[in-house]
Formats: sequence, C-alpha cells, structure tokens
Amino acid sequence: MAFDAPVTEITAAEQTVLCRRFGFSELRSHQIAAISAMSAGYDCLLTVSTGGGKSEAILGAKLLHPERGVHVQIEPLRALQADMLTRMKALGLRVELLNSDLSAAQFESVLSKVQQGTVDCLLTTPEQLEKSRVFQALNAVGVGFLAVDECHCLVEWGGEFRPAYDKIGTFIQHLDKRPVVAACTATLAPDAEKHVRKSLHLRDPVRVCGSVDRPEIRQLAVEIGTDLTVSDLIQKERYLRLKNILKDYGKDGSVIVYCSTVKQVHDVSAWLRCRGYDAEAFCAELSRSEKQRIQHRFRSKKRVVIVATSAFGMGMDKPNIRLIVHMSMPLSIEDYWQKTGRAGRDGKKARCLVLWHKSDFNTNALIVGRSGKKYRKLLQLREFLSSGECFAQQLRSYFGQPKGKPCHHCSNCKHNF
Repeated sequence: MAFDAPVTEITAAEQTVLCRRFGFSELRSHQIAAISAMSAGYDCLLTVSTGGGKSEAILGAKLLHPERGVHVQIEPLRALQADMLTRMKALGLRVELLNSDLSAAQFESVLSKVQQGTVDCLLTTPEQLEKSRVFQALNAVGVGFLAVDECHCLVEWGGEFRPAYDKIGTFIQHLDKRPVVAACTATLAPDAEKHVRKSLHLRDPVRVCGSVDRPEIRQLAVEIGTDLTVSDLIQKERYLRLKNILKDYGKDGSVIVYCSTVKQVHDVSAWLRCRGYDAEAFCAELSRSEKQRIQHRFRSKKRVVIVATSAFGMGMDKPNIRLIVHMSMPLSIEDYWQKTGRAGRDGKKARCLVLWHKSDFNTNALIVGRSGKKYRKLLQLREFLSSGECFAQQLRSYFGQPKGKPCHHCSNCKHNF
C-alpha cells in the first residue's frame, strides 16, 4: 500500500471510535491513510480493490468531524445509491438521497432538510449538482466533504455519455467554502489519474493506493476457436466452455456472465434457461421496476445466474459471487478488472473466465472506434489476453504498481484448468 502523505495518522483513540462504528476489529492501512488525510484537510485520491473497504475510508473523516458540514457523495448508479444509503443509515448518519426519481415535492423536501441542518450526508448524482437550487442549498449550509465514488467514470463517462461529470470540478470551485474532496475507485491507470486530478481540480491530493492484487480470484482466459471462422461454430465453443465451468462453480454462490451486446445478453440467458439454469437477462432497455426486481433476486438468492452488460454489479455489496464469465473480449483492462473484481468480496475463492475470439476485437472496435484513447485501450487488452504473462503481474504494471512475482494460479501460470 502506497501512502504519499504529509499528514499525521489519526490517533489510536480515533481509530478505536471508528472501529466501533464500523464493527471492525481494526482499520486497514489504506483506510487509516485516507481518513487521516481528509481529517487533516487534504484532498484524497484513493484506489483500492473491490471489497477493500473504500466506503469506510471516505466516510471516516465525516464521522470524526461531524461539525465540518454536509458530506456530499456522488454515485453514478441507483444500485450504488441504494447500497450507500443502507450503509450510511446503519452508521447512524442522517442521510438523504437526491436523484431524478424524486417528485418536485420530494426534491424540495430534501433541500429544505439540508438547509435546516438536519442532513449529515447527501447522496446524489453529478446531474443534480447542475441545478441552481441544489447549489444554493449546499452553498448556504456548507459542504465539509465531497466524495466522487467510482471516479473512473470521469474518464469513461465524462463529456461523451454524461456531460455532468465534467462539471463536478466547476461546482466545487464555485462553492464559497471549498470542501475536502475525495475521489475513489478500484481501477485507475496512471493516464486516467491525471484526468481525474485535472477534472476535479484536486489540490495536491494525498495519493492512497491499495494493492491491485486479488489472490482469491483465479483469473482464466481462453482464446476459443483459433482455427474457426464460422460464427456459429465459434458460438458453439463459447457455450460449451460456459457449460463446463458452470458445472462446478459451487452451490453457495452466484454467477455473473458479462456480454458485449444486448443481443448476446438475450441469446445467452435464453440458452441457459433452456438448460435448466435460473438465469436472468439484465440490460439498459429493461424498465426500472424490472431492473430492481432482478437486482433484488440477485442480492437475496444464492444460486442465480445474471447475464448482463457491463454496468450490472458496480458497487453491489454481494459477498458470495463465485464466478464471473466474460462471454467475449471486454473493452479495456479497466473494464475487465472492474467486472472481475466483483467476485469473491467475502475473501473466499472465486474464478473469472474470459472466452475470447480474435473476431471480438473487430466487434469491439466498432463500438469504440478505430482511433483515439478507447481504441488504444482495446489494443492493450488484446495484448493482455494474448501475451502469456501472469495476469497479476500485468495488472500490477498497468496500474502503476511494482510488477512483483507471478501469482502461480492464473491460466498463464498454470495451464491445466
């Protein structure tokens, strides 16, 4: 864990207070580092693997210093907002949610509570920060801490898909009293880090890096159909590989199968249901109520297979995901590791399998284009999958960490899987 910090650690007594609130026996080193930095008034840029406790790391300073003002937390998806709402309430925080689901009356009610000083934490989206009423209410009461969760979305979604992401920094700059700003995610390559720092106007942020390693996840990749060019035969091999790994993924956990297109989501889920699997298709075209139903089933049932596009599972606090399958090549190393990292949050063994064919590259190139940063990242992913080098070593290097030793259990280290 790297901690580039000019600050003093929070005291042992403060750590004890936080452990009691969180229900921990002790804080992890990166949590102490982030909380210490924010408590001392420094911005913080935190990267820590999924399941590493980043939620507690960015809430700790607020718990220690409730007098400093509202804690505003930006979450990109409703599932993330719902999970954080539950976590914050469990900590005894007075929390409100501000998103597009609210009626006009509910919207005004939340802002009224903020202005009355009865809100500790406000969960919201970047789009809500663009509204003048939201700015006025928060500026009047004072924002003590502002956290941008899943800050890789600034790079992946800013400007092109969700322009409001590019305006978070402007919101921060216009506040009369600048808050302590924290940006956090599980995946942030060095080039993306520069973008996040600039976009949010971070002031000499303390950089806290947890290890990218997830030794409980065995990473497997298979280049299928190396001698095949007929799409039906390639698909047949994908399904055969999927069938084989589903046989022994374990009865005590759940599975997510990621697909690159909506058509593939429906095809794979239908194929699984025909073979007796409890499979659900999840994609953007579903109604909100249907998405909520599927998410609830996934959280509450042990053995269910979700076939989905990339966003499903982001921030979802489900500990017993035992298997992640990528039915085709992901879009980037970040995309691959974000999805893969959703397995094994309970620390128990899990597996990730990528089933890729050389034709997947051309399919993805149609999605991202054949030039620019996204295309270069697609090229990097192809090299990652085809290089034959230990996946753990490649990930460490990509995310700016020492290469270290081979993991000895990925498919490049051990070929008999």
